Amino acid sequence: NNYVGSATISPGDNFFVESNGRHVDQILRAGDTIQLRDSNGRSQYVTVSAVDVSKVTFSPPFESEIATRTPVYTKQKVVVSAKASSTEMKTALESLPGVGFVSVSREGPKDSEGFTWFITFQSTMGMSACSMQSWCLTSNIDTIQYVKVSGLGQGYDGNYVQTSFTDGRPRYVLLWSS
Repeated sequence: NNYVGSATISPGDNFFVESNGRHVDQILRAGDTIQLRDSNGRSQYVTVSAVDVSKVTFSPPFESEIATRTPVYTKQKVVVSAKASSTEMKTALESLPGVGFVSVSREGPKDSEGFTWFITFQSTMGMSACSMQSWCLTSNIDTIQYVKVSGLGQGYDGNYVQTSFTDGRPRYVLLWSS
């Protein structure tokens, strides 16, 4: 989640003005989903319909108890296919607000490791756009390791990548058949 600012919101409101006068029009755009919390910490997700400097209009209306100086968060992401071209990756990243221009190249696939992406952020956003880490673009690698499986038969043999842990156990997903 990316911190947008804070606001006081009453039940039935369909807008807020960022409490610190922050220009949220540099962060939010129509169609973004934002998270609002009431004074008891209950969350409600709403969709931004308009942004004008520090004022954000959203729907549906806020249905919870009054929220005083509640933090407002947004999650901005793109989902890109593992087989996407470098042009598709570039287009997806540049569609995110605040990213600017990027150059992207891709190597692979390698039999054991899939694709390797090289991304260079070419725009200088400056500290005003990125003064808090949560406002900045971050990336991470979900795949930790892979295992080559053979002898189980068609549809099961291939390279499996570790993507996460569930109840302390590694979870593997078939990358492609061998």
